[in-house]
Amino acid sequence: MRAEQQEIAIDSDTDEGGDFGVEEAIRDLEWEILLAVNNFNREVYDMDFNVDMYEAILGEVEDRMNEWRGSPPTAESIIENLPSVLPSHESSEENEVVCAICKDGISEEVVVKQLPCLHYYHGECIIPWLRMRNTCPVCRHELPTDDAEYEYRKRQREREEMLLNIVAHEDLTQDSEVRPDFHVFL
Repeated sequence: MRAEQQEIAIDSDTDEGGDFGVEEAIRDLEWEILLAVNNFNREVYDMDFNVDMYEAILGEVEDRMNEWRGSPPTAESIIENLPSVLPSHESSEENEVVCAICKDGISEEVVVKQLPCLHYYHGECIIPWLRMRNTCPVCRHELPTDDAEYEYRKRQREREEMLLNIVAHEDLTQDSEVRPDFHVFL
């Protein structure tokens, strides 16, 4: 309804005084927009703003962005010092040893790279992989990186997980303790 009134005002002003009515209508519209924006800002600031909640939300967003970003490449010193070994006879007897990257079998005569998690890979397969990521393709064991920020976040995650495990263990031990219930009958 307000827009219709504005149109009527514009039409009546232009008929009487030419462009003067249009300019006044535009000025009125600008003022209405400024007032609406000002009222919106006032409403936002009047809300009960919780800084802790805001920081928690930003922390969640940052964590998700880090997950989307993926893991950084493995440290070059780790890649250069990966041991070149012959697959052990025991592991090849238990099941066929396969390079998880190229899916080709690994025979006992072929020298392969071994990760700290004891998985074997062809050198020409695992080295390009590790230059892109810092995890084992099979078990996701994390190798060190040259990214200081990533390493810091990784240590924080590990500490948080350790604390959660301790708390969970304490809760379990408290629940499982036998509490004798003695009654004295007189």
